[in-house]
Amino acid sequence: MGRPGIPIGERGAISDYQFEDGNYRARCFYRDSGGTKRELPAHAPNKGKATTLLKSKWHRESKDILNGRLGGEQYTFGQVFDHWYKYLRRKSLATGKPKLRTINDDYYMVKNHVLP
Repeated sequence: MGRPGIPIGERGAISDYQFEDGNYRARCFYRDSGGTKRELPAHAPNKGKATTLLKSKWHRESKDILNGRLGGEQYTFGQVFDHWYKYLRRKSLATGKPKLRTINDDYYMVKNHVLP
């Protein structure tokens, strides 16, 4: 059985590598808000600076994850609204609440008045 994966919003261990020219690369892997595993590298002239730089990069990246920014992905209000509308429509067809008429009225009000 393999080891468990990195949880969303957390990073793995920091590893370092020394290049032939004497510079170092520190890196770690993390999972962004969407669950995608990503690499976070940092390069510096010595091991300590590379690790410190990587930790500051991780600090900025983790703040973005906590604030809901999805690793460079940007959503408009219209896209979020369309997903919400589809969710409510499926819920209405399955349970009967809220009524389709109410959902459609709200949909056209937002499309005609809020989004423009």
